[in-house]
Amino acid sequence: MRDLDIVCQLRERYSRLVVGVLDDESVERMRNRPPLMPLDERVRLISHVRGVDQAIVYPAAATSLPRSSAVFAIEHEPIPPEVPSPVRLTPRCESSCAALQPEKVRADNQAVA
Repeated sequence: MRDLDIVCQLRERYSRLVVGVLDDESVERMRNRPPLMPLDERVRLISHVRGVDQAIVYPAAATSLPRSSAVFAIEHEPIPPEVPSPVRLTPRCESSCAALQPEKVRADNQAVA
């Protein structure tokens, strides 16, 4: 939910959103364990999130991004050393996106049940 909220917040501010999916090596180095999902599945999953224009493997494909691109990371999460500085941190907060409000999600789920 937190990550979807961040996507929603960024879409409200920017016309294009490219999400970097960490490669397996970066995940292992940061989490001290292998990723739970294979890289290709993670990229496919992120590319289907509403509001995401493109998913890329990070850091490998980051060189194809325009130099003016802003890089965001979630506050208090580990940041891989490959991430260029400065990194602008997006604070964790309650969703400001109406579609992600817990009451709305609960109501939608009850309507389906």
